[in-house]
Amino acid sequence: NGNTAFILVRNLYLMGDLINELYHWGIPFENLRGPAPFKGKTAARILVMRRLFRGEDVFIEDLWLFINKISQKPHFKRGLKAQVQAMAKARDPRYISLNEIRAQCLDSFLSNPVAALGISPLTRSYFSRVIERYGEGVLVERPRVTLGTIHSVKGMEADWVAICPDMSKKTWLGWQKLPEEEKRVWYVAATRAREGLLLINPTSDYCWTWPKPQYVDMEV
Repeated sequence: NGNTAFILVRNLYLMGDLINELYHWGIPFENLRGPAPFKGKTAARILVMRRLFRGEDVFIEDLWLFINKISQKPHFKRGLKAQVQAMAKARDPRYISLNEIRAQCLDSFLSNPVAALGISPLTRSYFSRVIERYGEGVLVERPRVTLGTIHSVKGMEADWVAICPDMSKKTWLGWQKLPEEEKRVWYVAATRAREGLLLINPTSDYCWTWPKPQYVDMEV
């Protein structure tokens, strides 16, 4: 629906399980403190590949985006990459189809273009789930979910913010010594939300304590 969301953790190591879940469910995301499948041009290359191999024409510049990281051997005959690169640099406005370059492509490329891109099986499966869930168009959109530490989003906002309360033992001990400093960190997390705040249940004893819900008796 167009809303943006942050998923925030106190310590960097806590991102691992969250990243695994995002991969599992095929949710596009950015990672402010590490790698993510939508960083770089992988998603855009996959989209060009899909269009090209189902018979659609693509821009010369998009074709170059697709093949520029693929090694010439054993995928292309000599000269194809240099030719496409020169046309792309000249901003050639033409469209091109796979049939027009097929004679200059070798079987290792034509039979398995995904492997030629060098994408890991994990990333391939992830993008398959993303496309199945959201459609191809999402591959060229900026992800609306951002994963980060609380410190990494200071000065930023999202419509919705989900906060994981777990922390390392070292951070927890620091909280006991300097409670006001730690309180300010969690204040930053809570005030990143424009519309709503989601408080995730802790999974360890070393965690921030959420305030208990306040219930007020009212006569109607």
